[in-house]
Amino acid sequence: MKLRYTAPAERELAEIVSYLLNQTPAGAALFVDELERGLSRLLRHPFSAQQTDMPGVRRLSLRRFPYSVFHTVEVDEIVVLHIRHGARRPLSDDDQA
Repeated sequence: MKLRYTAPAERELAEIVSYLLNQTPAGAALFVDELERGLSRLLRHPFSAQQTDMPGVRRLSLRRFPYSVFHTVEVDEIVVLHIRHGARRPLSDDDQA
């Protein structure tokens, strides 16, 4: 299994890390570690994350941070569509990459 980020997910990740670096560098490092742990778990168990109302889209909630990773499971890769803060508007069909 491989991991691929869409362009929107890459932008969102960069924005999150930039924001956290400005707030607390240690928090940014903890966020990246938590994200990597979650994605590593997904690579081992691709269908372990919660299904959403959108067909084929799953949601991985990070344990220590109020963020969710929206993704799809393809034949040989996990595609990260978005990384969203829990306070943001819900993911909609218009948000698919």
